[in-house]
Amino acid sequence: MLNALPSALLVLALAAAPSPETADPRAPVLMTPAQQAELRAEMRRHLETVQAVLAALAADDIEAAGEAATRIGPGGGGAGHGQGQGQGRGQGGGPRHGFRQALPEAWFVHARPMHQQFRRIADEARGEGDRDRMLGALAEATAHCNACHASFRLAD
Repeated sequence: MLNALPSALLVLALAAAPSPETADPRAPVLMTPAQQAELRAEMRRHLETVQAVLAALAADDIEAAGEAATRIGPGGGGAGHGQGQGQGRGQGGGPRHGFRQALPEAWFVHARPMHQQFRRIADEARGEGDRDRMLGALAEATAHCNACHASFRLAD
């Protein structure tokens, strides 16, 4: 009987384990390999910007934090966010950011407010330069990042 216990536990564990299809509850986003590469590069640029804003705020360099924030904020210096971008889904943006055409509309529920928070950081740096308000906007921006990453995944 004792020898059968490990086998029975293994069978129960395997039966209770989620299948690969249900293991990740996030919505899959279908993209070509090129679109996936572009999206991943964009996400890395976003992380670099978050790091640059944090480093500048830690050094109490409000101007540098605002400058870094313009890389992401709408209408800022970041690629794909200026004029001629249509609905923010890659229309009119040239060959870069073709991945936006593959994104579901629900993705933009997180992306647009995140970009707006980076605009708030840049605007605050040009205005009163209140570090606490800038940090608050950064916290809100990264909350949208986390919510989006918790909601979506690239399909295999």
